[in-house]
Amino acid sequence: MLQSVIFQVYDESTLNINRWKDHTMRAMKEARHLIEKSPQDESARILAQLVLALETEVHFEISDIYKLNRNHFDLALNILKDWRLDRYYIGKARLFDSALHVSDFSKEN
Repeated sequence: MLQSVIFQVYDESTLNINRWKDHTMRAMKEARHLIEKSPQDESARILAQLVLALETEVHFEISDIYKLNRNHFDLALNILKDWRLDRYYIGKARLFDSALHVSDFSKEN
C-alpha cells in the first residue's frame, strides 16, 4: 500500500515537472520564433530587450510590456516566470542569441 502511494506521488511529480518543461519550452520557442520571424516588429524588439535584460541584468523599462498585445504580453510574463524558475535552461541560449541579433540589427538601422 505505502509503496503504491509513493509511486503515485513520484509519478504525479514527474508529470508536473514534464508539464512545466513543456510550458517553458513553448514560451521560449514562441518568443524565439517571433524575434527571428519579425525582428523589426515592436513586439519582437520589446521581447528581445526583455530577454537581454534578464540575461545581462541591465535595465529594462517594464512599462514597455504594456505596449504588447494580449498574447505577447502573456508571453512576456511567461518568459519572466520561466526565467526565474530555470535560469540555466538550454532553450534560453538560443532565445538570447536571437534577441542579440535583433538588438544588433536595431542598432544598425
